[in-house]
Amino acid sequence: ARLDAAARGAEARGDHGAMCGLLQRAIALLPEGDSQRLEMMVGMAVPFNTAGLHNEARAGAGELAASPGGRFQGVGRVREGFNDGHGTEWSVGGREANIVAAREVFGRLGDELGLAWADRGERALHWMAGRTAAAAAAAERAEIHARAAGDKAFAESMRRTAQSMLAFGPT
Repeated sequence: ARLDAAARGAEARGDHGAMCGLLQRAIALLPEGDSQRLEMMVGMAVPFNTAGLHNEARAGAGELAASPGGRFQGVGRVREGFNDGHGTEWSVGGREANIVAAREVFGRLGDELGLAWADRGERALHWMAGRTAAAAAAAERAEIHARAAGDKAFAESMRRTAQSMLAFGPT
């Protein structure tokens, strides 16, 4: 739990390298399928891909998608889309379907953090498709859901992301 908390602190500081190292150490201490392990894996797609840890990001998405319980499966589907965006398997249609399915699961569960992840996935989808205004709007929705879930670091990250996108100019 302390390594996870330290990883969240590193994320809040924008230190993705430290976050990745701390998450890797924390995740390695827990067995596959453990709910704490899965919860830690929820936030690793962005920093792991940013740090070039694509194989680790894909493995995490796969473990989440294969886990029991709709919430982790939904997060895994959103993360698979993000991971694909950093590789050669990306398509708008396939990713939109994953995000819609994940959003339905999170909505049914009342999972604000899951809804934030779905909006973050939608943000990435729009950004990669060159739809800046839609991407910024999705980031703003992700911020709202993250704040409702009490994840200040995630909310701040999405606020900064939306501002950066709008600085490039809506399309």
